[in-house]
Amino acid sequence: MRSTIISAVAFAACASAYTVLTPGGASGWTTDPEQAFTWSRVNTDPLNFSAILTNNNRALMPDGVVHQVLFALVDGTLERATVKAPASTGWPVGKGFRLNFCRDSLSPNDILAQSQEFEIRPNTTSSSSRLTSTPVNTPIANTPAPVQATTPAPSSSRTSNPPANGASANGVQGGLLGLAAVLGLLVI
Repeated sequence: MRSTIISAVAFAACASAYTVLTPGGASGWTTDPEQAFTWSRVNTDPLNFSAILTNNNRALMPDGVVHQVLFALVDGTLERATVKAPASTGWPVGKGFRLNFCRDSLSPNDILAQSQEFEIRPNTTSSSSRLTSTPVNTPIANTPAPVQATTPAPSSSRTSNPPANGASANGVQGGLLGLAAVLGLLVI
């Protein structure tokens, strides 16, 4: 009787948690630079999680890592996000991958949800057809927009050269102030 109650409570806890919808099973990934993943959640789930790629065959993991953190702070309320391939290695190719949703990037064994095993296949789409596709941008909460320094148009009265990094001093200063304001660091 006691084990039945414990099993029922454990099942109820699992039934009302994050569920990874894609990738998994027949819905795998390719080596395209960006991959999407989807999930469902209930209101009692944590608002954020970390998305971590793993595979029991460690030889398939980039640089032999056990857990590849793909996204350290995903807004769980969105139920869809895209992730870019690891910059240094790109996507690994093979079978048996899983996408784990973990409490945070420092706790890869604290798994909130786990996908079914899936395959990452080499991309077979030609580059011309990829150029005609519509990109999907998924906003992630708590992620400031990138700040880009701009160089003003050349002026005939200008006598000094721009800084070596190609950014104007005013553009960098304005960009940094904008970034500080976005992050809430600047109080006016």
